Amino acid sequence: MIDQPTLDRIRSATDIAEVIGAHVTLRKAGATSLKGLCPFHQEKTPSLNVNTAQQIFKCFGCGAAGNVFGFLARIENIPFPEAVRRLGERAGIPLPQANSPEELERRRLYPALETAATLYHRALKTAPEASRMRAYLAERHVDPATVDRFRIGFATGREIFAARLHPDLLARAGLASAGRDGPFDRMRGRIVFPIMDETGRVIGFGGRAMLEGQEPKYLNTAETPVYKKSNSLYLLHAAKEPIRKAGRAVLVEGYFDAVALHAAGFEEAVAVLGTALTETQLKLLRRFTAT
Repeated sequence: MIDQPTLDRIRSATDIAEVIGAHVTLRKAGATSLKGLCPFHQEKTPSLNVNTAQQIFKCFGCGAAGNVFGFLARIENIPFPEAVRRLGERAGIPLPQANSPEELERRRLYPALETAATLYHRALKTAPEASRMRAYLAERHVDPATVDRFRIGFATGREIFAARLHPDLLARAGLASAGRDGPFDRMRGRIVFPIMDETGRVIGFGGRAMLEGQEPKYLNTAETPVYKKSNSLYLLHAAKEPIRKAGRAVLVEGYFDAVALHAAGFEEAVAVLGTALTETQLKLLRRFTAT
């Protein structure tokens, strides 16, 4: 069985219009829509619709419908797993084996990251040394409801170790680094923004420096098997449906910018993660809108 995160990664890296366009002549029919003659039944008037924002197809003549995996499986008469494998190879994404070391590692990392997010959020709300951070957020017009909604936290430096997570696991999750006096929380002294994949699963963190002389001003979790900053967009999990409805995405640079826009009602906002906009990030956005 192929896990959902892998399917999502392959879909994000695949342009359904390119795959279907290799078999069907497609013509633009709207901002995010293409039309062509359906290859699954005989017709003279185009009834196949390809939605590039939602990355799905539907024939209004014969009823064939689905995503890019379903199209390739049907057009090539191959099993669904084989269609996934071919598209994975095309995108340069290998399929993990159910019990492969890579897959087992991802299963270990996700719970550790979720635990860290919970503890950071609790620390922001209750830790005595977080009072200045709470005041700072209020000055930035980030109210308690927004803090809760996006699980914004604060790292005192104690949380992830108090959870009794193994230091080696903390390092592999990008949460801790080795120091002269032992492992330390990479986010310590920072307001912490959980970074989630499009399904809402915590994959990493971004931290805003709050201590005097602390550098850099913004720091991301070290890259891991579940987190690549050039492949992710902050708040996409919350913005994907608003993006579809609005027919657009608002792309900003920082965490606070994205949070502020959501709080102001512009819920189609997402942020890059400290890097230039990448092709993979654009492909992610194209799944939900063409603008």
